[in-house]
Amino acid sequence: MPTPQDAIDLFLNAARTHAEKSAVSGIAGDVTYTALEHLARQYAALFATTREPRVLIALPRGKHVYAAILGAALAGGFYAPANEASPADKLQRVARELQPDFVVAPPALASIVQQAAPGARLIDPATVEHGAALAGPGQRHRIAYIIFTSGSTGVPKGVVVPRTALNHYIGWIHTSGCVRTNDRVSQFNNLAFDVSVFDIFGALCCGATLVPIDGKFDRLMPARAIARERITVWTSVPTVIDLMQTGQQLTHANLKTVRLFTLAGEPLLRPQLEALFAACPETIVQNAYGPTEATVTVSSMMMTAADFPQACEKAAVSIGPQIPGMILHLHGGPHPDEGELVIIGPQLAEGYWQDPERTQAAFRPIEIDGEMRRGYFTGDWVERIRGLIYFRERIDHQVKIRGYRIELDEVAAAIRHCGWPSVCVFKLGDALAALVECPDGQEFDPAALRENLAKRIEAYAIPEHFLTTDRMPRNENDKIDRAAAKLLFEAQP
Repeated sequence: MPTPQDAIDLFLNAARTHAEKSAVSGIAGDVTYTALEHLARQYAALFATTREPRVLIALPRGKHVYAAILGAALAGGFYAPANEASPADKLQRVARELQPDFVVAPPALASIVQQAAPGARLIDPATVEHGAALAGPGQRHRIAYIIFTSGSTGVPKGVVVPRTALNHYIGWIHTSGCVRTNDRVSQFNNLAFDVSVFDIFGALCCGATLVPIDGKFDRLMPARAIARERITVWTSVPTVIDLMQTGQQLTHANLKTVRLFTLAGEPLLRPQLEALFAACPETIVQNAYGPTEATVTVSSMMMTAADFPQACEKAAVSIGPQIPGMILHLHGGPHPDEGELVIIGPQLAEGYWQDPERTQAAFRPIEIDGEMRRGYFTGDWVERIRGLIYFRERIDHQVKIRGYRIELDEVAAAIRHCGWPSVCVFKLGDALAALVECPDGQEFDPAALRENLAKRIEAYAIPEHFLTTDRMPRNENDKIDRAAAKLLFEAQP
């Protein structure tokens, strides 16, 4: 893969080449590339009053959030996204860690954030379009963005992603054909979830049209939004497929425009894949894997309705081979085809914002082919079967019950195989517990489930406690919220 171009330069090139084409399209109307570039330059003019500005952005999906992201880069700074729907306490924790120079948010929200960052200048999006615009190519900071993820202690950890890592990732998106100029790309993922980088930069750096999916109804009924907006490239976590299926939206009529589904952020399960291909057999599905610390995704398993069974040796679909330039190394296992996944290559983050201890613990030297390389130790235990890598479990999801070491993800996979696709398993006291999503009208028989599980896993690994819920608790990135699931159990009398 040749040296990638700068992502912001790619956007500026796209704006020149596709001046009157829709850069952003949605319920609020269309915004041309010319108009989006001008708005980005207006934001850049505001940010450029500070050297290397840190910009915290808490806006809904739409032209202003994309322009603010691009404007931060043009001004020689970097952005940190925040989900505007997050609780005030979480937004303040992020602001306290970052201490931004600018906060771009609606006034009421901005004033809440400023309590944790009193030195920040507040920018109301409603006032930006009346200001001056920055001319010329602008400046570039070595950092592209910082995404704050939830730490186990409750203190956010900021993953510092360099511009070179972003450039490599966007270069791969375009050379691989994931996004093409004539595509309409969904932006369903919230801004603080790094899969949004695929959406935003993937579309705007190649002249495609970005389509924000932001209304409450569209969030609950995404397949209808796909049909209405004629989406051709869709990205989300795999469980959104379950949401479509539960709402009886997983139909060819709704999904027929989509040429590529990119699913990332959590394991993709075979039943989800089967349901998607049954509704839309002509589409392509990409299972992509990657932690925030390695710039969104580092592997790609492309599948069609004809060949997907080859990637389904386990309950979770293979994460596929690494993308060009990246190395996926299995470390510390009983043999070379099993171990903790270590990622090496140009997409690695610099580390964690102002946290050298945590950085040194996660990013460590490792010998690859006789050469010491910097690797990110993911904490994901994987195995290689017939050349394809499969996710097995998080290392920290291993527990010991009555002397037996149990893999929680293996137990969850067994429950899914018994017909319950949405489940969360955890240790509760000295026993295993499972929260199972059971929609209204569906009968749940724990005794029958235990009997079926006994045919698949050891007796000591069968959960002692079961609890059902109409809807599995999920975090703002649509992933199962394990902590909230456990709280449901603990709230039981």
